[in-house]
Formats: sequence, structure tokens, C-alpha cells
Amino acid sequence: MVNLLLRIVFTVSFSHLLRLSQARTRKPIAAAAINYLVAAVACTLWACALGRAWQGPTVLLGAAAGFTYVSSLVLILPCMRQSGVAVTSAVAQLSMMAPVVVATVRFGEYPNAWQTVGIVLTMVALPLLCVSTAAATQAPQRFSPLTLAMFCSTGLSQVLMKEFSATRPGADLAVFSACLFLAATFFTWVWMVRTGDTGRAEEGTPGPEEGTLLPEWPLGLALGAVNVLQLVCLLRALQELSAIIVFPVSAALGITANVGVSRLLWGERPRPAGWLGIVLAVAAVVLLNLKP
Repeated sequence: MVNLLLRIVFTVSFSHLLRLSQARTRKPIAAAAINYLVAAVACTLWACALGRAWQGPTVLLGAAAGFTYVSSLVLILPCMRQSGVAVTSAVAQLSMMAPVVVATVRFGEYPNAWQTVGIVLTMVALPLLCVSTAAATQAPQRFSPLTLAMFCSTGLSQVLMKEFSATRPGADLAVFSACLFLAATFFTWVWMVRTGDTGRAEEGTPGPEEGTLLPEWPLGLALGAVNVLQLVCLLRALQELSAIIVFPVSAALGITANVGVSRLLWGERPRPAGWLGIVLAVAAVVLLNLKP
């Protein structure tokens, strides 16, 4: 149980360190790239220590998952500005509906009654969250295609994870993770160089005062360390507890903790539609993880 709780702490910490990098650095995406590099080095050392062969299908799946990590990143940062950390994290957790649905078509794994209810709740919660904001600015409520795009991108990441777990040996996890983070590092730097995107607010929006700026390297290293630690704690929690406990509890408590921490750190206050969407998201992620 300790590892499960630590996994939740590290996952929530990652969200708020990412938000801090956005609020207090010139190039939040650079901090995220450093995070991916730290995770890539750690996972590569892990894979080499195990002596696993770097097989083509595993490498390709990992690289594809790394690309979706970057596409999600460039959507999550503006989502956090627009809707707040609480709403963004709830939408990200809801994306686990994607592999449940795809598994039905791809692997013939039909959802049970609980998962079906979870899918229905997701379809109700997602529109509510797409028109919600918890950000301190409290911008006018309107439908956000950005939030929907982020849901689709993170859902694709989950689908690729499911594809790996269903088609590749479990012992290839270290190689898969290394390829994922190496690809994420590469594609993040390519995105920054080609687009000039820094992850900060739109042009013309006031940024932090010069004296309050933080360097990207320390935050990037902290993000990378937290990222690796949450993965290690997840794997250790799965060795101690059933997946039917680990994933629902991790997702539900993660959303709930993010709401509280977001209010304390960023002054976020979800509106009624946002609260309803968050409550439905918690119920949905629990039900989506219930398997016989």
C-alpha cells in the first residue's frame, strides 16, 4: 500500500511541477524535454542491466508511444493555462477509456457491465470538462476543442500501452520504456527547434517578472526524477497488490488530490459543471478498471 500511495504522490507532484515550469520558466517545454532525457537514461540503464534484446516491434511501439507523449505535452500545457490542473488531470485520466474500447475491436475483450457504465460516464463527463475551467482567471465557459484533442492524444498513448502489453513479452518493459522516453526526448527537441514553441503563454500575455524566473534544468531534473519514481512505485505496487486495486485507486485519488492541491497552489476553483465532470470522472476511472 505504501508504494501505491507514493505513486499517487509522485504522479500529482509531476503535474504541479509541470505547471510550475510553465508559470516560472521561460521555456517549459525545455524542462519537459530534460525530464524525458532523465527518464530515458534511467530506463536505458535498466534495459541494459536486464540484458534484453532491442527487438524491432518493441522499439517501434515504444517510439510511437514517445511521439504521443510529445503530442500530449504540447496540448497539456495550454490546457493547464486554459482549464487548470484539476480539469486537465481529470481529462487525462478519462483517456483510459480509449484502450478499453479499442480492446473490444482489436482483441475481442468485451467490456463487462461495470466498464460499460464507466464508458457511459466518460461520455457524460468529457463534454462537461470540455466546457469547464478551474483556472484562477475564470475565463468565460465555452467548448474547448483543445481539451478534446488532449483527451484523444493521451488516449492514443494508452492504446499503444495496451498494444504492448497484449502483444509483446512483459520482460520487454524496460526496452519499451527506454524507447518511449528516448523518442519523447527527440521529438520534444524537434518540436521546439522547428516551431519555436516554448510552452509559455501566447504572445502578448504577461509572463513572470524577471526576478521570479527559475532555470529550466533544475525543474527538468526534478520532473525526470519524479517521473521515474512514479513508474518504479507503480511496478512495485503491482507486485504487492492486484491491478484491480492499484489502477482505480491511483486514478481516483490522483484526480481528487489534484483538485485539492490545485486550489492551494494555483487558486483553482472549478465551477458547478467542472465539479460534476470531476466527480463523474472519478467514478468513470474506477469503473473502467473493474475487471472480473
